[in-house]
Amino acid sequence: MPESDTRLVPILLVAPRISDEVRFCLAQIRHVEAERPVYLLTSDKAPVPKGVTSIAVEAWGLAPITEDLPNWPVVAQALALCCRQSGAEAVWYLAGQTLLFDQLAWVEQRLAQVEIAAASGDDGRPTAVYAQAGALAQVLATVPMPAHVEAAADALELLYEPLEAISSGQVFDTGLDATEGFRCEAGKSTKEIVWVQGKPFFVEASSGLVARAITLHLPGALAHRLHRYYTGPGMLLHKLRAEARLWLN
Repeated sequence: MPESDTRLVPILLVAPRISDEVRFCLAQIRHVEAERPVYLLTSDKAPVPKGVTSIAVEAWGLAPITEDLPNWPVVAQALALCCRQSGAEAVWYLAGQTLLFDQLAWVEQRLAQVEIAAASGDDGRPTAVYAQAGALAQVLATVPMPAHVEAAADALELLYEPLEAISSGQVFDTGLDATEGFRCEAGKSTKEIVWVQGKPFFVEASSGLVARAITLHLPGALAHRLHRYYTGPGMLLHKLRAEARLWLN
């Protein structure tokens, strides 16, 4: 595997422990973005996939991470520290239980003038964030910091873009169970996925048009199925173990 290109915008994941689901997410990122720097902020000292840099939460002076998705203030602080430590001028955040299926360079071109972009679930917790280092510094200086990404951008009059909105026929997923506006799987409460050459597409309910899913996010109990959507190489042992757990439960 080639060495990471430090000129590329890094990707940050935050996880309390390095579970099989986290390993699938990291391996999927390395499969899609072989040269992009990838950081995992965690308290777990278990090994991570090759090409991923594991950062101890204590090393960045952050509070212990819980099993819940981090809220926006925690994510903003972690992203700002990632920019500072890596020297990057911008950074990506992907929530745990999120698989990446498309390279992010084209999105970065579209977001060239955007200071903060995000996709957030119904609870306001971000599932994907793109942020400029300067914008993050402004956000962290805000007291009190708004609880949601869009509210923080509005408060500081930063240029913001919602990543959960379909743009150029592509979209970041806030959760397979977030079905509003999309066609559902028959008899299920999850989005229908159409696979084309190993890439997932959602179907708009009103128009029947498809939108390419840059990410799939499997929240809560759906995470146990995450291995079934993994498209990278290897991970056979982890797949077998995850499938066995599904059948046992």
